[in-house]
Amino acid sequence: MQVILNHPPFDEIHSFCWYSHDYKHLKKCFDTSISHLEIHEKCEIIEANAFDGCHNLTKIALPANVCEIGESAFANCDSLRKITGTEHLKKIGNHAFYHCIQLHAFYISDKITTIEPYTFYDCRGLKEVGDLTKVTSIGDAAFCNCMTLDTIKLPECLIYCGNKPFDGCENLSEEAKRIIEQWEQDKNQSNK
Repeated sequence: MQVILNHPPFDEIHSFCWYSHDYKHLKKCFDTSISHLEIHEKCEIIEANAFDGCHNLTKIALPANVCEIGESAFANCDSLRKITGTEHLKKIGNHAFYHCIQLHAFYISDKITTIEPYTFYDCRGLKEVGDLTKVTSIGDAAFCNCMTLDTIKLPECLIYCGNKPFDGCENLSEEAKRIIEQWEQDKNQSNK
């Protein structure tokens, strides 16, 4: 008896995930009840919506080859607490960690220059994201409702600052609040 999987030819299944034939693209996790898994070491890109709605997922270790996380890749993973291996990332798509309410820390790579809109929206447990001094663009509501965010190092100026990127971030340091206020003033001056 032959079993036929419902996906394009030449793709691979590994640890409950659907990959491209060369394992470079993780396309989708098809077991939304998993709590943790090992991503294939050849993986370079976690595609859009790959883990969206994996409510029991608590931790992910990204292999060194992963350089991109797609749009909404981990959206609504409301049990996700820990992600390691982020130092190699070059791009994170918008809504990538939308509503990951238990995510505690995420260290943004110094290779990332843009924080897309809503990337960490409603990550209420997020306390630290590290050094963002290489970031030149922060999109709309990128960190909105990250109520516990307090450890962050911000650039003095941005090329682009979206609307209310830190709205609802009540625990930011005075220094961070001063920088954000300056961004707003700069944006208002350029709009005149």
